[in-house]
Amino acid sequence: MPNLTPTLTQSRLLDVLLQHRLRKVIQLAGRRAHRKYLRAAFWSTLAAPMPNVLPFCL
Repeated sequence: MPNLTPTLTQSRLLDVLLQHRLRKVIQLAGRRAHRKYLRAAFWSTLAAPMPNVLPFCL
């Protein structure tokens, strides 16, 4: 009788790989949101003291 290797589904490896990928996607989305937040905070602190100068700098 031949020794059969289990498929990805049978070995649960597919489940582990998909969980890992989902975790990475969630981390990436969190980093992107954090960068957006920091960028907004940075520009709002720059724009506050000189409201008339900023439009000309862009």
